Amino acid sequence: MPNKSNITGRDSFIIARALAMSIAVMPRLPELFQAPSDRDDMLKLLFAIAKNDAQHELDMAAATVSYLPEEPSSFQIDITR
Repeated sequence: MPNKSNITGRDSFIIARALAMSIAVMPRLPELFQAPSDRDDMLKLLFAIAKNDAQHELDMAAATVSYLPEEPSSFQIDITR
């Protein structure tokens, strides 16, 4: 049974990756959804969680986002699993 404080065994890594991806995608959203204060707080969380790996995660997320279509509506995420 997973530890409730570390469900996957790599929770910090997954959270850091999700934060970095969100930070990277935010500027591509319509201005209404960009929420600069949320982005600032996400950066603080990322650097607190990932410490030395935070910049690497941001760089990897930025590289990944560069391959996404320009229009957010042109891709979908399947959450049915």
